[in-house]
Amino acid sequence: MPQKRKRKLAKIDSARALLAQYQAGLEKEQVKLVEIKKGARSEQLQVAQTKVINAQNNLIDAQTNLANVKNKATNDLVSLYDDVSDTIYASYTKADDAINKQITDLWNKSGTTYELSYSTSDLQAKSDVERQYSGIKDEVAAWKQEIDGLSATSTNENWDRALEKSRNHLVNVRDFLIRQMDTLNAGIDNASASKTTLNTYRTSVVTARTNINTELTAITTAQQGIASQKITNQNNISTASGAVNTAQNALDLAKNEQQLTAIQASPEEIAGQEAAVRQAAANVTSQKAILAQAQAGLDTQRSQIDQTRAGATSAQAGVKQAQANLQNAQAQLAKATITAPIPGIITKQDTKVGEIVSAQKNIISLLNPQEYKIETNIPEADTAKIKIGDTAAVTLDAYGDDVKFSAQVTKIDPAETVIEGVSTYKTTLKLNQKDERIKSGLTANVDILTAQRSQVLAIVQRAVINKDGNKFVQIIVIDPQTNRETMKEVPVKTGLRGSDGNIEITEGLAEGDKVIVYTKENP
Repeated sequence: MPQKRKRKLAKIDSARALLAQYQAGLEKEQVKLVEIKKGARSEQLQVAQTKVINAQNNLIDAQTNLANVKNKATNDLVSLYDDVSDTIYASYTKADDAINKQITDLWNKSGTTYELSYSTSDLQAKSDVERQYSGIKDEVAAWKQEIDGLSATSTNENWDRALEKSRNHLVNVRDFLIRQMDTLNAGIDNASASKTTLNTYRTSVVTARTNINTELTAITTAQQGIASQKITNQNNISTASGAVNTAQNALDLAKNEQQLTAIQASPEEIAGQEAAVRQAAANVTSQKAILAQAQAGLDTQRSQIDQTRAGATSAQAGVKQAQANLQNAQAQLAKATITAPIPGIITKQDTKVGEIVSAQKNIISLLNPQEYKIETNIPEADTAKIKIGDTAAVTLDAYGDDVKFSAQVTKIDPAETVIEGVSTYKTTLKLNQKDERIKSGLTANVDILTAQRSQVLAIVQRAVINKDGNKFVQIIVIDPQTNRETMKEVPVKTGLRGSDGNIEITEGLAEGDKVIVYTKENP
């Protein structure tokens, strides 16, 4: 029922929104009809004329900007190409210097062929460079002719091709020098070339390669700069051209609006607008009827919901009464049942059905065989050493000292228990293992481990002498004057006391010292 009401409310909200929309449409059409009948005013004509003038000025500005952008693009590109000639010629100069000057001492000419002036163990590299040297010299010479063919009238495309050819020439020269260095790295120190000479040759090749790599970088930088500038120019020109197109479209639109403003409405246009006003009014009337019908339906549903809620309230009261009766019956049943507080085994039952028992009388004994505990009383002198969680070794008189069980301290009573005039504290331990040999009521002997250390220096406790609040130990030393054993009393600091009668010495003694445990007086 609530969902149907929500849908009905949503339907009414939608109807109201649509009515508001129709009313706004009616007002718009009415205003438009008034404007059509009145015709354009002088102020409107002036506004239309101003829009046309502004649009014309914007178009002129956009066209001027486009011309400026194109002019700047041309100048920027010309500036870059002006440096290309110097870059290419510098690259050629370094290549010519490398091939025809830097490495000429590395070669001997025999007729029309060239051979290395030194010996090398890299025969493949030797074969490669001797076959390529003449060709690389010819390539450098041909490169010079290509450069001579360029002039101030060369087109940008000519300079682009010249840059690419120059880069290829440099790559070929660099690769040749790399192969030349391979022969030098395998050079043989002999009569044709000493070790010093070979090192000089290597230096020449390294210098030539460095120069070639530098020029390769310059050529690549020039190519990238030109390519980047062309992209920038294209983007700027496209943006400026788009602004011109936008300004032209705005001017065309302003002129059309100016023409429409100046034209007087015809009788047909007025009649058409009046029809539009009547249709908008009809839409408003129709929507009002729809809204009224939806509101009536909502009122009916609200009445039905109120009736349903009244019935539901009465039913809920009946349910609550039944729940109260059920809870009372469950409480009475619980009172008639004795429930064990823990799981376990009934070991004793002293009453029978029908027997009358008094308050505080034990009628059933229950044992949990899974959790045996030991209760012991610790003297106050040892209580400070024990804490919850300490482990303990347990023996049972029934099985002797050889059978040991483990336990853990779980509780220490805060209040003392006086036994024979001595204050003790009841301590509870829980046995860690489940063992069928453990039974309720057995006598247990407990050794609680309060602390444990290994690799310590220890002596018997009776060897420690307490004097004026300090602790001393008597040891035997050699008297340097008589070279005889004598007794010496040394101060010590103690640590843990063991259950075996020993005590830890933390300071004052060293391993191997002879400690006097007791002295025997002569009669």
